[in-house]
Amino acid sequence: MTTRDHFLNASADDFMNPDQLAYMRSVLEQMRAAIFDKQPDDHNELSDRPSDPLDSAQQQEEFLVRMRMRAMETDLLRDIDRALVRIDTGTYGYGESTGSPIDIRRLLAYPTSCTSVSAKREKETRNQYHSVRAPA
Repeated sequence: MTTRDHFLNASADDFMNPDQLAYMRSVLEQMRAAIFDKQPDDHNELSDRPSDPLDSAQQQEEFLVRMRMRAMETDLLRDIDRALVRIDTGTYGYGESTGSPIDIRRLLAYPTSCTSVSAKREKETRNQYHSVRAPA
């Protein structure tokens, strides 16, 4: 099995070979498992409201923060699942819009990446250009 160091030191000709894909699948599956392992059961959280209004407000705020975190985790799970599908279809590691290889360091930092840094920058530049507002 490929290690992180082997992944970083691989030649360009060896990009996304079966060992690298297995390594990235393992990383993605570990990320997925970590999300499921840390999800507490909050179903009865708001039913046990304290009588003090300040305690109640704090409990509600904490609950809302947890819900926002869950929404972010749900988005991450969706991205992980999409990355796993890309591994299965042989497109993992290549930009969705450009088809060019995504830098290994980017994939190791953001295993769900589906664009290269340059493609991401170009898209952001285009979005900034199109979102420029006329002066009031």
